[in-house]
Amino acid sequence: MRDESRTCDVVVAGSGLAGLTAADRLARQGVDVRVVEALPVTGGRVVGVDGGRDTGAEFVGKPHTAVRGLIADLGLRTASAGLDRGPILWRVTGSTRSSVRPPGRARHLWSLGVALWRLRTQALRLDADAPWMSAGIGELDSTTLAAWLSHHGVSAHGLALADALIGGFATRPIDDMSAAHAAWWIAAADGLVAALRSGQQYVVPGGAHQIPQRLTSRLGDRVHCDSPVRSIRSVDGTLEIRCHASSSIPHCRRRSGRHQHN
Repeated sequence: MRDESRTCDVVVAGSGLAGLTAADRLARQGVDVRVVEALPVTGGRVVGVDGGRDTGAEFVGKPHTAVRGLIADLGLRTASAGLDRGPILWRVTGSTRSSVRPPGRARHLWSLGVALWRLRTQALRLDADAPWMSAGIGELDSTTLAAWLSHHGVSAHGLALADALIGGFATRPIDDMSAAHAAWWIAAADGLVAALRSGQQYVVPGGAHQIPQRLTSRLGDRVHCDSPVRSIRSVDGTLEIRCHASSSIPHCRRRSGRHQHN
């Protein structure tokens, strides 16, 4: 493969929604921008398959005003997800069950409910706009949500339920999520039930993966997939980025006496 040298004002590494949106805004302001993506496709966690089915992030919440504005700008729309009108498919501890009520014995559900209520009580004392300034945030941030729930009496089955419920919404397991983040989520929504409902009101007909697809199409040849970054360095006041790809973008030239990179 021939190693090409190209220059631009801004290089965005990564083509998830944040990277694509940043690049799109810059391009629309006349900035010479390039996006480099290690994978063969763009979108990050917002991905799908042929036929309009999402296999990654798919729901949009009422508070997500920026995403909803982006959806409209791209000529897409939202529709009710309808999650409050039917049973939930629970995949817990190796079994699958469709029901409105979480599966499990009453004592497991009770211990989980009590612990989540305690977390809610602590969460509502936080300043949602500046949680890092709130009393007790350090203790919450020093442990995972799974460990916090376990310490407050939640059984293994209860943890599995919490992982299915909260971890599914957060797109990461509760043993990889800080208790502080979960508490902030509850504080920002002003309640536990409100938090659980805050991000799943809507879907994009045809799949949310159309969002990065349309952003990628709008950016055109500014996006370079299969281009993992292998080095970033400053050379004579110019930022040099080298990629393993057929289309490398090693130079970010300066304009108006400054250089930028993401």
